[in-house]
Amino acid sequence: MKKLVLFFTAVLLVTFLSSCKEDSTTSPDPEQGTGFPLAAGNWWKYDTYEVDVNGNPLGDLKTTYTTTLGSKITLDGREAYEMMSSDDEEGDEKSYISADDNGVYTYNSPEVDDNGNVTPGLWVKIVDFKNSSWDIASEPINEEEEGYKQTGTITLKGVRQGTTNVTYKGKSYSATTYLNIITTDLTTEILVDEEWEVDKTMRSDTTNYVFIGGIGFYSSVDFNLFGILGSSREKDILIDHKVK
Repeated sequence: MKKLVLFFTAVLLVTFLSSCKEDSTTSPDPEQGTGFPLAAGNWWKYDTYEVDVNGNPLGDLKTTYTTTLGSKITLDGREAYEMMSSDDEEGDEKSYISADDNGVYTYNSPEVDDNGNVTPGLWVKIVDFKNSSWDIASEPINEEEEGYKQTGTITLKGVRQGTTNVTYKGKSYSATTYLNIITTDLTTEILVDEEWEVDKTMRSDTTNYVFIGGIGFYSSVDFNLFGILGSSREKDILIDHKVK
């Protein structure tokens, strides 16, 4: 996928997207593989559409891109591959992916804020092959300056929603839908006329992956990072692939 790296961010909408509606009257392929085949040179080609909150396309095709895996490396203790996207000509968006018998992982690269504070790199499990739910990560929030305080947590959890039939290149496959749910639970205090005004908020948002064992990600709908109520999102749908 083009943007599998997950970001901790506050969002303003609770939207649990349902799994893809693609279906077929034929039986799912009983010979499909399992797991996520990773090897240098493997690639997946996707069409991208703008969709509404229910995952329905809002217009014509926006773009088509191909994600290709580079050489195998060891990154923070895991065997991984760099993902290169054909629409990233400058190579600015480096992302990494890893998989084992337990699931699929993406890497959040280290970050440095304006004050020089370093957030270490982190592997996050976006797909769990064995558990119906799992904790991905949690980030405490504790900010204070004159006349302002904010405390709370931002958490990221995973859920295996269930199976669905999808049609890919004329064949029907049984696929699994996974949700990554980001939740912000924050208390904000602002000093107004020598009195503290307190606002408590809890907000969530979800990204949706549909995964075909032995092939990879069939589709994804990303977080609504700006949290605009009713705003559209982008959906990537697999149209071709080659794996070893």
